[in-house]
Amino acid sequence: MSFEKWRQVSRHYPYDHIVIGYRTPKINYHPILFSPYCHGHIELFVHDYGVRDKGPGLIIFSHNHAKKILDLVKREKNNVYHIISQCDAGISRSSATAAAISKILYNDDSFVFDNPRYVPNSHIYSTILKTYYEEYE
Repeated sequence: MSFEKWRQVSRHYPYDHIVIGYRTPKINYHPILFSPYCHGHIELFVHDYGVRDKGPGLIIFSHNHAKKILDLVKREKNNVYHIISQCDAGISRSSATAAAISKILYNDDSFVFDNPRYVPNSHIYSTILKTYYEEYE
């Protein structure tokens, strides 16, 4: 889901949920107001790149980012109906996260990979899964 779409509906979202939000570093965002049904949220400031990308100031998704996501999901998965994953455009970082969480919880990530609308960030997807299998399973 895109940042703008989530910002428009977030404070009125009527279901128990958690939010995993990606932000591009050094961009000013309008604040998101969360509904009373939000059981927790994290904001991760990372660029939409992979581990091989180098450059001054690039913040690449890491093992520690994956742990924050997995800790939140583990803590709240039985208390919520929805896990919202959103980023600037709702195409790469958020879809990778949604696919990885779905793979972990339901052993199925096809709703992301079979949909041409999404282009999951392979580094984020594989880092979440690797962290889960190394530390949580």
